Amino acid sequence: MPRVDPCSLEASARHVLLQFRKDIPFQKVSCQVLGQSAMTAFSRKLLSHTVNRKKLKAEGEFYRALKLIPPDFAYEQEIAALYSEASVGVYDSWSKSLKILETVSGAELLDTMIHELNHGFQDQFVGLEKLRDQSLSSDELLARSALIEGDSLLVEAKLKSTPQYQVLLGKLGPTRTEIGPSVSPSSFPPSLQKLFLFSYGFGPKYIQTRFVGKEIVPLKELFSPPPHSTSQILHPERKLEKQTELKLEIQLPATLHLRRTFSDRVGEYFLSLLLQFTNSPEELSSQWLSDRVEIFSDAEIRQGVGVWEIKLSDARSAKKLSEVLQSFYNPIAPGSFELSTLEQCVRLSWSFPKDYSPSFATFSKAVCKT
Repeated sequence: MPRVDPCSLEASARHVLLQFRKDIPFQKVSCQVLGQSAMTAFSRKLLSHTVNRKKLKAEGEFYRALKLIPPDFAYEQEIAALYSEASVGVYDSWSKSLKILETVSGAELLDTMIHELNHGFQDQFVGLEKLRDQSLSSDELLARSALIEGDSLLVEAKLKSTPQYQVLLGKLGPTRTEIGPSVSPSSFPPSLQKLFLFSYGFGPKYIQTRFVGKEIVPLKELFSPPPHSTSQILHPERKLEKQTELKLEIQLPATLHLRRTFSDRVGEYFLSLLLQFTNSPEELSSQWLSDRVEIFSDAEIRQGVGVWEIKLSDARSAKKLSEVLQSFYNPIAPGSFELSTLEQCVRLSWSFPKDYSPSFATFSKAVCKT
């Protein structure tokens, strides 16, 4: 059977999708078939539009400080490679177009087309660029990603059971995707693998639990409002309430010549991954209420200090978390961290690199202020 032009499938796939996604008029999107090198180049360009590179570098320092990645793990480069070399299909919300890898075929081609076209529906309804606003915290962005990807995965699964899907699949023949060596989350340290796969594992479960009995949730219901934290994804039975933000109010001595280069909320799921990493009781993360990470560094983020304050539901949980972190980090990195507990909050402070050691006294005490 001759190879089918991937873009020739767009109209048929859209027609099948329209039978289930009737809540919004769909405007046709353009489609382009790309070779591997062109797809990689396009994905890298897309990543540069959506990710702040300094934030990415500071994020890597945070993970490195917590020992979640090895000292020599090139975090920025690995992230760029993951998002640019592993794609077989992309919906580009900037140009409103589909990009399909030329070597994808069969069921993988059809599933990719349906999945990405559904992102097109989402974009026309809510505006994916607005939904993925990079000024939001990592925690909120991950929660929204779970909603976006979870919906497309459920739509993809539902359409597989339809006669129309089987007819289209019969026209395509067997899958013969020929993709060269690429990067995947499996090449990342275990904790980061779970972080990057969160949206695909927890997104469908969240939607199915929150919208019981609805195979495909109308977009108006799905995004009204979107979740604010991974805590809401992990506990869909909880009421959707905006998270209370912690205020660290750190004033460093001017003599250190450091400025704030990173400020983020990483969320309950990240805390649960850290507890898994430290072989600690993971259920402690369910007591999470809020957190704030701040890094102060030189312009190139080569040296600086970091603070992560976590607010839990009660003082007992905070004390337990402090004990857990102390027992894990003290033996493997003695003197590298300072731990402080106040009421419901735990503050973990550190400096980087190893030979940079300003006094912790000015920023290591928890304040537990919202």
